Amino acid sequence: MDRLRALSRKSTVSYGGERVSRTRNVASMEDTIIRLMEAEERLNREIDRFVDTKREIQQTIDLVADADCRLLLEFRYLAMKRWIDVAGEMNICRAYANRLHDKALAMVDTVLRTRSVLKDEKSTVRA
Repeated sequence: MDRLRALSRKSTVSYGGERVSRTRNVASMEDTIIRLMEAEERLNREIDRFVDTKREIQQTIDLVADADCRLLLEFRYLAMKRWIDVAGEMNICRAYANRLHDKALAMVDTVLRTRSVLKDEKSTVRA
């Protein structure tokens, strides 16, 4: 992105030498600016998708019944902490963190299944 921005600002002035048509340079500058704008649009779409996904993950975690499981999932999947750091933050050993994670994933699975069933029932009622 920075490279494209630098190219879009790049211009050199030559006061001597032979005159050549500047048409190609203008097209090149336009192409660079267009590529920069397209890259920024792609980046913004990816950021929006990331934010939406993170919000969906947070909403799913919020529905997990057990507070310790919720905390573990938030540390790991929202705060992106390493397992050793998750265990340290929760003041538990790594082995217990693994067992708690298994329990948390089972709860997430239940939440997702329930959400899917409710969604199916909603679409059946509308039809």
